[in-house]
Amino acid sequence: MKKINLLLEAFTIRPDGISVSLIGYKWFRELEKLTNTTLVCPYYYKPFLSKLKLKKNSKIVYIKFNEKFFHLLKGYFQSALSSFLAENHIYRNFTKAAKKQIKKLMKTNIYDIHHKVTLVDTNISYLSTLGIPSIIGPINCGMDWPKKFKNSIYSKREKDSKFTKYFKNFVRKKIQNRSSIIKNYNKILVATKITRKLFPEKYSNRIEYFCENGVDINNFKFQINRNKIINCLYVGRFVPFKAIDILITAFAKSFKKNKNLRLTIVGDGSEKKNLENLVEQLKIKRYVKFTGFILNVKTVEYYKNSDIFLFSSLRESGGGVILEAMSCGTVPIVVDYAGPSELVNKKTGIKIKPITREQLIVDFSDAILKLAKDFKLRHKLAMNGRKEVEENYDWQAKAKRMLKIYKEVLKEDNK
Repeated sequence: MKKINLLLEAFTIRPDGISVSLIGYKWFRELEKLTNTTLVCPYYYKPFLSKLKLKKNSKIVYIKFNEKFFHLLKGYFQSALSSFLAENHIYRNFTKAAKKQIKKLMKTNIYDIHHKVTLVDTNISYLSTLGIPSIIGPINCGMDWPKKFKNSIYSKREKDSKFTKYFKNFVRKKIQNRSSIIKNYNKILVATKITRKLFPEKYSNRIEYFCENGVDINNFKFQINRNKIINCLYVGRFVPFKAIDILITAFAKSFKKNKNLRLTIVGDGSEKKNLENLVEQLKIKRYVKFTGFILNVKTVEYYKNSDIFLFSSLRESGGGVILEAMSCGTVPIVVDYAGPSELVNKKTGIKIKPITREQLIVDFSDAILKLAKDFKLRHKLAMNGRKEVEENYDWQAKAKRMLKIYKEVLKEDNK
């Protein structure tokens, strides 16, 4: 059967990247196995991609465009608003230049479908106006605080100014009324139910749920531990919305009842000093380890040697670390909101409703103690978690599902 000629747009993409840039890279590497892929990306990623061994019918088109002024804007003001504005303008210039270059290539090349995989937002790509079917996503935006935490100590510690918050809300509302976003794409993939709510119901036939995150399952060794010591783990940035103080306080509360508990905290960030001070205050320093920043490839050992994964983030759009933990047999306890809530179910972990800070501490503590004393439950959840990742979140499985979506879109377009 003839392979699809895919025009894959990735505004951010790096083999050694994190978050969105790594997602862009994973999509490219998996989709080029299934399609004739032409990757379109900014010229400044060439040093990171030029040494890749590509599949026979794959190629990369590097786009040169003017972005220096906006990088200066982003760097000089160093605010969420300036970053937001700069990135939007940089992207617009990139996609305009990309359309011009691809139009020239279309004289000698055939592209069946265009897919914008990064940025994972609602910016319109000029490549979606080339006259071929177009897909965007998975889109992941529109995230807000849980209702009870909108005016919490966590939201107040975020650095966004009142104007920035107002501006973001304005953009969010504008998205809901921009039918041009929908009209430009044959299919819109949304990563969360919260993002889905941004789009009018009348366009539901074009919208499909598709998780943003994925894992290379073979890179994560599955291991269930049955030791006297129960190891708890956190992996991620140390920023206010992650609410790491909640899991530390919950761990301390649990430790009073079970002296076999230990906690390892992997990562770094602005909250580090506060968290270290909290551990001192709670008198659990001997039982809590801060590792500092660790490369993603090296976190596997920490997952593998842990029993329980603690993730108290209050405003998480994704949660890829949860999938990594599940891949290794580490059972997750997460806040029942947004991205983490959609990755974990009652067969694979424990979800805690975000009502108040005090309630989260109590419920996280109870969940830790429950899993610590019940090996059969941990074993069952760990087995189910690994199976869930293999079937739905492994990058190969995700690419096969994406190929199916391409075929459905092309079939619909040819009617």
